[in-house]
Amino acid sequence: TGSKFLQDLGTPEESNHGGTIPMTSMFSYHDTLITPQESSILDAPNATNIPFAGIGHLVTPFVPRIQRLILHELVNCT
Repeated sequence: TGSKFLQDLGTPEESNHGGTIPMTSMFSYHDTLITPQESSILDAPNATNIPFAGIGHLVTPFVPRIQRLILHELVNCT
């Protein structure tokens, strides 16, 4: 959470509609490529954090449950 990039992501931006842009972070506590794993947690009022457990980085996009969650988030983003 100390990364300037992540801090900038947490800064509300104005969208074309005058509100803040919603953000979703999906991450695994068992990811060995993104460390520390907690750096994936977005601390912003317009952020949704969806953590997974027991799933590694490379297999994440191939898990049907996660595929459904990604699709759900994309379809329902506003």
